[in-house]
Amino acid sequence: MYRGVAQLVGMTLLNVGGYTIEDEFATLERNWRAFDFFYLHVKQTDTAGENGDFAGKVRAIEELDGLLPRLTALKPDVIIVSGDHSSPAVLKSHSWHPVPTLLYGKYVRADGITEFGERACVRGSLGVLPAKDVMPIALANAQRLAKFGA
Repeated sequence: MYRGVAQLVGMTLLNVGGYTIEDEFATLERNWRAFDFFYLHVKQTDTAGENGDFAGKVRAIEELDGLLPRLTALKPDVIIVSGDHSSPAVLKSHSWHPVPTLLYGKYVRADGITEFGERACVRGSLGVLPAKDVMPIALANAQRLAKFGA
């Protein structure tokens, strides 16, 4: 589905070559200079949640967390870390819970939140917001909008 939507909006699909988070990061690094926007879909966290595998979900999140310095080394304008839905292992399914969202960039104001999770993100400056509002905020922080809110 994600690949189909990406094609519909004109994105170039890259051959990742594998299914691992490491493969996604290696593909990102190889193609960094060719594009000005990347979308990484880390399916492992969702799959572990749907399988009720809490430990597997933790491992996937920790692996992703360990790879983030490779992303920040590329000096992107903005990084968004979020999900398309919540999938708690205890429910073994998608859920209605708010999805934590982290926004990182040169112009993003620090809000004092030092951890990433559902409860911490609710206390952050983004609070709970509709997903449709994330991209305009990210574009503004990347200095890609002539005027925010117009």
